[in-house]
Amino acid sequence: TNNWQRPKKDGSGELEFAPGSGVLHEAHHHAYNAMAGTKCYSIYPSKNQGQPPEADADYRVFELEHDIPICESASPNSSKRWHSFSDEEFKAYIARLEKETYEYMAACEAKEGRMFTMAIAHHAFVNPLVLRNVIQKRVAAGLPKIPLFCFVHGTAMKMYKWELGGKDTKEFPMRFHSMMREEKLFSDQVNGIAACFVISVDQKKVIEEVFPEFPANRVIVAPNGINVETFKPQPKTLTQVVTEQTREI
Repeated sequence: TNNWQRPKKDGSGELEFAPGSGVLHEAHHHAYNAMAGTKCYSIYPSKNQGQPPEADADYRVFELEHDIPICESASPNSSKRWHSFSDEEFKAYIARLEKETYEYMAACEAKEGRMFTMAIAHHAFVNPLVLRNVIQKRVAAGLPKIPLFCFVHGTAMKMYKWELGGKDTKEFPMRFHSMMREEKLFSDQVNGIAACFVISVDQKKVIEEVFPEFPANRVIVAPNGINVETFKPQPKTLTQVVTEQTREI
C-alpha cells in the first residue's frame, strides 16, 4: 500500500503526506487491533520515514531510496512509475520486499508467541505477489499455510485496464497484467488470492472485467464505514447541544 502519515526522518517534525490508500490501510490496521483476540502487524513503503521509535510498534517501514512506485502516469507525491522499472530493478524490488516481509513476520511471531493465521495485501499488484511468495517460503520452511486475501484499490485496476486497452502502448505497454495472469494470482484460489475485498459494486465489476477468471462470489463488497464506538448518539438532547454551542457561560 502507500505510506501512513508519520513524522519524516529528517528531524523536521513534519508529517509525511499520506494518500488515500495509506489512510485506508492504517484505518484497517487499527480496526483489526481493536477486535478481541486479534493482533495485526503491517508493513508499508516510504522514502521519507525511518523505523518507528516505539518499542511496541506494530508496523514496519519498507525504506526506499526513491519515491513510492505508482501505477498511474502521475501522482502528487511520486513520479516513480512501475512501467519505468527495468526488469532487473523490478526483480530486485520484489526480492527485497519478500525478504523484509518474511523476516518481519518471523520477528512478530517470535514476539507474540503465536503464528499468523492470514495475510492481507493492499492493492492488486506487487503486494499479493510478494505475500504469495512469502507464504510459499514459509510452507517450505515447515510453517502452516495461511490464506491470502487482497483489498483491491483502484489504481492497479486502472493500470491493467490501460494495458488491456492499448491506447497508449508507450506509457502502458502490456507488461504487468500478463505477468499477473502468468503468476496465476487470480486464477488459483488455493495458492494465490483466496478472496478480494472492494469498497463498491463498481470496483467488483472492474475485477470481473480485468480478471474474469476470478470467481465473482469471492469478491466481497465492504464499503467504507465509521467507528460506531466513537460516532454514536449522545445522551444529550438536541436542545441541550444547541444551547451549549451557541451560548457563552
